[in-house]
Amino acid sequence: MENIKHIATTAFFIGLCASTQSFSQEPIKIGVVTPLSGTYAGVGRPVRWGLELAAHEINDAGGIGRRKVVLIFEDEEANPSVAVQKAERLFQVEKVDSLTGMVNSGSTLAVGQLGERNNKLVSTNVSFADSITGDKCSPNVFRVNARAEQQSYALTSWLGKEKPAAKVFAVGPDYEMGRSSVAALKAGAAKNKVEVVGEVFVPLDSKDYSQYFGQIRAVRPDMIYTSVAGNDTVRLLANSMNSESCEPQVWSARRERSPLKIWLLSAKPRKAT
Repeated sequence: MENIKHIATTAFFIGLCASTQSFSQEPIKIGVVTPLSGTYAGVGRPVRWGLELAAHEINDAGGIGRRKVVLIFEDEEANPSVAVQKAERLFQVEKVDSLTGMVNSGSTLAVGQLGERNNKLVSTNVSFADSITGDKCSPNVFRVNARAEQQSYALTSWLGKEKPAAKVFAVGPDYEMGRSSVAALKAGAAKNKVEVVGEVFVPLDSKDYSQYFGQIRAVRPDMIYTSVAGNDTVRLLANSMNSESCEPQVWSARRERSPLKIWLLSAKPRKAT
C-alpha cells in the first residue's frame, strides 16, 4: 500500500472532482513513461498500479472538472535515451497534457528538458538524485518523493547516535542517482561522525556482485550502504548472503518502494575471517 499511497498523491491529480460521472469535455491525457521491463520493472509496476487506481477513483467521482483522466503508458526500460523517444511520441503523437512515472534519475532529467521545450509539466515520485530539483532543476519538473540528501542524512544521523564510529562501505548504481546518493551519504557521514571506508559504482542490471566483495572485505566495514534498486538490489543481497567474504549488514538508501526490494537484511552479521 505504500507504493499506491505515494503515487495516488501525485500533484497531477490534485483538484476538485465533480460529483457527476458524465464527462462534458476532452479528457486529460497523462503520459506515463516508466520501466515495465528490465532491472527496474519491479519499481515501475507499482507506479503503474498506483496511477491506475488513482485515475479509476477520480473518474468514478466524475473526473477533474468533469474531464476524464486517461493514462497512456510507455516502457522506458530505465534507459534515458529510450525515455526521451517515448516521451517525444507521447507529446507529439498522443498530445498528452503532462508526463509522469520515470524511475531512473537520468530519465527524469532528460524527459524534464523535453517537457520544458514542449511547455508541459513533468513529475516524478520515485527518482532520487538531488540534481533533479537542485543544480539541474527545470521549472517544468517537480517531484513528490524524498531526494537523496534527505534520506541519506537521516540514515547517517541515526547511525551517528546508535552506532558511533561505524564504518560504512557504499555500493551505488553507476549513473546520476547512484553518485548523488553516495555523495549525500558521505556528506551526512562527515557531519555525524560516521566513516565511509570505500565506495563502488556498479553498472545497471549487473548479474553478479560477488566480484566487488573482495574490495569490501579488504576494508572490513560494519555495514554496506546501497542505493541500487529493483532487481539489482535482489542480486546484491542474494550474492552477499551466499558469499563467504561479505559479512556486514546491508542497508538501503531509501524506504521500500518495490515488492522485490528488501530494505534491511536484518540477520546478525557473521564474524569476518
